[in-house]
Amino acid sequence: MIQKNIHNILEALKAYWLFIIPHHLFSRFTYIITRTSHPLTGYLIRTYINLFKVNMNECEKKSIDEYNTFCDFFTRKLKPGIHKINDEQNSIVSSCDGKILEYGKIKNNTILQIKGKDITIDELLDNDKSIQDTYKDGSFVTIYLSPKDY
Repeated sequence: MIQKNIHNILEALKAYWLFIIPHHLFSRFTYIITRTSHPLTGYLIRTYINLFKVNMNECEKKSIDEYNTFCDFFTRKLKPGIHKINDEQNSIVSSCDGKILEYGKIKNNTILQIKGKDITIDELLDNDKSIQDTYKDGSFVTIYLSPKDY
């Protein structure tokens, strides 16, 4: 019980700084840092690559110097053929690299793990009956996109 309380306190403290900083200012700062060319650009890209083990051999532009902004790097193109798309009739294709966390058939009581939180299909679709009918008896997949996969 004590361990759980300590864990909860630590989790709250990790996010506490988000409540004390001015959100608009932080958003503006992030926008400027990621979308403009400046002396920190190379450092930010290099740090991101090292921290998240990004495989630059898959990228059309391998050199950090070829990216004018962090946003250019973040939306980098991969070499053709790096990720083959399965063209078999009953295959599932994802628009991103990621780890499948959960999958199954959609039922009214199905609970999905989305960002660590349980949510029902009804809640996910905002209790919109017209949308719910569209996906009735369908399937779902939850894919975790890690920072290295961006």
